[in-house]
Amino acid sequence: MITTNAAGYFINSQLTGSFDNKIMRIDYQLQLDHLWNTLSVIANSRYGEHVNALSFTSDGNGNWTFNGKPVPEFAGCMDVDISVTPFTNTLPINRLKLNINDRQQIKVVYINLPSEELNVMEQRYTKISDAEYLYQNVTSKFEALISTDKNGIVINYPGIFERIGVEDL
Repeated sequence: MITTNAAGYFINSQLTGSFDNKIMRIDYQLQLDHLWNTLSVIANSRYGEHVNALSFTSDGNGNWTFNGKPVPEFAGCMDVDISVTPFTNTLPINRLKLNINDRQQIKVVYINLPSEELNVMEQRYTKISDAEYLYQNVTSKFEALISTDKNGIVINYPGIFERIGVEDL
């Protein structure tokens, strides 16, 4: 669910599935300003019997704290990418506001769930059309052509995700 208020955007989402024959549940909340700069991330996960909680905050300029402590290795990362959801690709798509054929390379805080690994990842976005972006993970050489709705919300990530049965938000 995406809600807006005077401060910006608030995203609240829940994912449930299985991985390696274990039930996985992820609840996450994102707070963004009106320019789509990430201000906070809360992710609670359950994988089998293992439970984890992460809490990040940012000043909106790429300076992060994790569970209240500064994280200088994440400096300059404006966005987060949560491995189990294509929605977090929406964040740089809307923040960058690229023109068609423009491309930009960015650094993100990559949250790999359920493994709980956190690291910096380099990504590149190229706007192909009003509704399509070439996503490239510079670190792993993975790429995909991502489709968005009129609001820049990811609706198709081939082989991983396709939004169905919902009008444009």
